[in-house]
Amino acid sequence: KNGKIDLVGWNFKKDGAIKLEGDWTFWWKKKISPDVFLTPDLLPANDGYFKQPGRWNGQKSPQSENEVLDGHGFATYYLKVDLGNRYQDLAIISPSGYTAFELFIKSSDDQNFRLLLSNGNPGTTRETTIPQYLDVESERLRMKGITEFVFIVSNFHHNSGGTTVPISISDYDTMVE
Repeated sequence: KNGKIDLVGWNFKKDGAIKLEGDWTFWWKKKISPDVFLTPDLLPANDGYFKQPGRWNGQKSPQSENEVLDGHGFATYYLKVDLGNRYQDLAIISPSGYTAFELFIKSSDDQNFRLLLSNGNPGTTRETTIPQYLDVESERLRMKGITEFVFIVSNFHHNSGGTTVPISISDYDTMVE
């Protein structure tokens, strides 16, 4: 809710995977470098919250009340997840979708964001966007505490924009079985 998920009591080995569904903080037509999130005063004003997964098609434009979004465009999403104070060996999974994306992560032990998953190249125009259609999953991640996600998504090649399948967090050993 409101760009945050509390998973403090969740044990991924016992309780299973979690889909990162719900309201992510949203910037429409803004491709924001993850480094900007390290200094929140530099962030542009957001455009509210957008459900993940969620298609852009037919949604009201956050920048104009009279405009309805089609499937073409780009956006930056942000989510903060509290994993609690106990380390867990986790994996992040993103099933294939119709969009190009980059998913950056910063866990409580990291100083900076790092690129975790990508699918194609999310650009700001049709010419700079390279679509791809792959299931992607991360390596083993030893994580605890506050984990931040920056998700950059673009689509200029398919009629359906946005996301259709949620990103998930899973126990690593369960995911590779």
